Amino acid sequence: MGERIQKIRQVFGLSQEQFAYGIKVSAAEAASYETGECDPPREIMERVCMIYGIRENWLDTGTGRMFFQEADNKNLRWFMLWDPDGKHDPERLWLVDKIVGFSDLKVALLADIAAALV
Repeated sequence: MGERIQKIRQVFGLSQEQFAYGIKVSAAEAASYETGECDPPREIMERVCMIYGIRENWLDTGTGRMFFQEADNKNLRWFMLWDPDGKHDPERLWLVDKIVGFSDLKVALLADIAAALV
């Protein structure tokens, strides 16, 4: 699992500190997940999947596709999580938390809006 967590972080171009902040754990705790020292608890795994659009099965076992939704939706999450200076924005994380349950149609609409803003 550590290798898969590291892959998620690298795909998004995050430092361990940025990744840790995004999933609401300490940098040391996130590092322990990456090194395989310990596996994240289910709550943290669910948070990683929700924030980064990762399939739980892939995170658990490494099988299947990595991302749950299309790349556009992944990019929408990225847009909402980070400000232009590369710093984490908790207000945007709140918004991500709120749209997780949206239908694909609503997410696609938000992606179109985000693309128009960039």
